[in-house]
Amino acid sequence: MLRSLAMFFTRGNLFRSLLMLILAAHVFYMYCLARTWGGEIGFHAGQTVIAAGFGLIMLVPLLWAVTVPDWPEIYTRNIRDRRRYQRSRCTACDYDLRGIKETGETICAECGTPIAEPVPYQFTFGIFKKFILINLLAWIIGASSGEMWVFTDEVAFQREVFEANTNEEKAYFRERRWPAVGSLYWTKSLGFYTRSSE
Repeated sequence: MLRSLAMFFTRGNLFRSLLMLILAAHVFYMYCLARTWGGEIGFHAGQTVIAAGFGLIMLVPLLWAVTVPDWPEIYTRNIRDRRRYQRSRCTACDYDLRGIKETGETICAECGTPIAEPVPYQFTFGIFKKFILINLLAWIIGASSGEMWVFTDEVAFQREVFEANTNEEKAYFRERRWPAVGSLYWTKSLGFYTRSSE
């Protein structure tokens, strides 16, 4: 169990998790903007689908960054290992191999790693699948947290109005919480509604 935890907490996986959280924050922001453009308060399936679709579409321009999740491996398995090999050092432990190479040995005397030129980085379908999975998880996290954010803001406004004296003809309003746009309103004649900021 500890070994599997240690395998998860590698630099590459931590980097990919951070990347997913950054993308989820991007989707959250876009979802909140799109969700509040509709002009209605409360959950509406149509608004939710449009906002979720907008958040997904806003991930498409990031397709150019398909190799970003592999940056730690590109560095450790390609750039760093190639530099070490060119300086006659072990690609795994950085042990000096100048004397060992002259004797014809094929493994590192320090760690037992075979002495061979590192394989260059190659783009494969697995890298693309990893990128799609990260984006899909970021989209789910961002859109669901965006819906909860907007919904709890609307419920809080409704609670504020009900706690106030609603028998008066007074209108209540306030700005939506960031990053949503527009204002929330209540009047006795119209009930709850929203307006986009102009």
